[in-house]
This record gives sequence, structure tokens and C-alpha cells, in this order.
Amino acid sequence: MNQQTITALCLALASPVGCTPPPGDGADDTRSVHSDEPDTADPFSPTTQLLSAGWDHTCAVAPTGELTCWGNNSYGETTVPDSLGTIVSVSAGGWHTCALNAAKHVTCWGNDDWGQTAVPETLGETVSVVAGAHHTCALEVTGRVICWGSTEFGQSNVPDTLGDVAALSATGFHTCALDTTGRGRCWGNNAYGQSTVPDDLEPLVAISPGAFHTCAMDAAGAVDCWGTNSLGETNIPDDLLDSTSISAGGWHTCALDSAGKATCWGRNEQSESSVAAYLPPMASLSAGAHHTCARQAAGAVTCWGADEYGQSTVPLSVSAADIAR
Repeated sequence: MNQQTITALCLALASPVGCTPPPGDGADDTRSVHSDEPDTADPFSPTTQLLSAGWDHTCAVAPTGELTCWGNNSYGETTVPDSLGTIVSVSAGGWHTCALNAAKHVTCWGNDDWGQTAVPETLGETVSVVAGAHHTCALEVTGRVICWGSTEFGQSNVPDTLGDVAALSATGFHTCALDTTGRGRCWGNNAYGQSTVPDDLEPLVAISPGAFHTCAMDAAGAVDCWGTNSLGETNIPDDLLDSTSISAGGWHTCALDSAGKATCWGRNEQSESSVAAYLPPMASLSAGAHHTCARQAAGAVTCWGADEYGQSTVPLSVSAADIAR
């Protein structure tokens, strides 16, 4: 992803097994919208995921197509299989990871208690794969979406009326997609209205589900969030200007502007929303459950927030020369 390119598919987030809803009785569920109406906007264009922050692990793709993952490895989710081929996109889920290679083939590994790593034999050539907590979804070159794994909240039950999809994103217990007209659709857990896309949105170029909230961005750079707001995750800052990408995390949200400046809001108990002022421009970012990672314009990866499993400790091998630009 390039800082001048509107992100068409924001990175997937996963929620933990037995994850409980955020504090509050739902009275603070809200929708928030912010727009600065920049002069120009790039057209919708699907992108790959070169950096992905999951529940408590992180993965990044090098320009050689080599994949590196770090953080929690309780189920082998950071143990990258051999012979994956040249990787072009990665998605870190709850306790599993999925990757797409240059041959448009999907491979998943890690926890498989719900069948989330069992890639269907019927899956055709794929342009995108996204991992939730207990489920996985893929977008075929034909525009068809296929999901597998847990259906506890209907997160793997693709709506019959979905139509041709241009972008796809998944989180712990709900999934979102954009069709070729920029219309957003979400399905799965909707306890806080996170899967109910507002009817009055302009055509979207990005949609990103969090744990219990969802955020989206239109071609004019306007950001809109809905779902739970117990920790301020849908309270879009007034000074958020010229947004070019959006990523909803567990209970926080982050965005990039056209200058590569990152802004995060919401939960900050582990400093996941505290962006260091000294960081140079960033090209892409991914909000995990309680941590955030960004790829700087120069190529280096930086992470901050929760680090109990080393998910924010970027390996020395992942240097500026190693990360895809």
C-alpha cells in the first residue's frame, strides 16, 4: 500500500476465544462521521496486505515474497510453513494466519478448532484472503466470496445477495465487503450494530471491522464509524484530515492521512493509540487487538502497544531493506 493510494481493503483484526463485549450496556453505541473533503481522491483499487496485526501476533511480507511473523505462537500461528511460494498478501487472525501467493493460492496455518485453516478444495484463484478469530474468507478473481470456519454468529454465512465483491475484510466475529459500486455490506455478530452499515454513506473505498465496531472511508476521505463506542473507538478526531486509509482494531481505530501521518483513537490502556510524534511518514498501518503496527514510507516496520507475546517487538530481520515497498 502506498500513502498516496486509498486503501481498498483494511487489515483484518481478530478477537480472542471467549472474548467478552466491551464495558457498557450498549447505551454508548454510536455512529460518528468526519469529513474534510479533500480536493482530490484516488479511485477505488483493491490492494494487498503487506503488514497485518492480529490478536497478539504480527506478520509482514518482504519484497522477495518472504513472510515473517512474530508474537504469540501458541498454535503455530507465527511458524511460517515452508514452500509457500512468493507471498503477495498476509492476514493475521486470532490464532491462525493465512497468506496468498503469487499463483493466487491460499494457505492457512495455526489453530484449526473451527476449521478456519482448512482451505476449501473448491476455492478458485484468489485475490484476497482475510482471517478473523475463528473464521477465514477469501475473494476469488471472479468477485465471489467464500468463507469457512466458525459460523457461530453467521460470520461465515456469505449473503446470497452480496453480488460481485471488490474488497473484503474480516474481524473476530463479523465480516465486511465492498461491492463494485462501493456499497458496504457486513454480516456476523451485530450485538452493537457493528454489522449494520448506515444507509446514507457515499460510495466507499475502504471498510474495516474491529472487535465490536466498524469504520469505513469514502473516496473524498470522509471516515465514518459505527458500533460500540465504550472506549471512544468511534469518536473520530476533529483534526483528522485528508484520510487515505483506515484500520479498526480491538477497541481502537487508526487512520493515515495523505502525508503519511498516523492518528489513533479509542482504547489506550497499553498505549496502542499513542503514536510517537517522532515517527517519519508511514505508508500503511494495521490495528491489532491491543497493539498497532505501521510500515514507514522508507520501508521499516514499527509497532507499539501490547507486547506480552512480543507482538510489538519487530524482529531485527525485518529491516527497512526487508519490507515490501
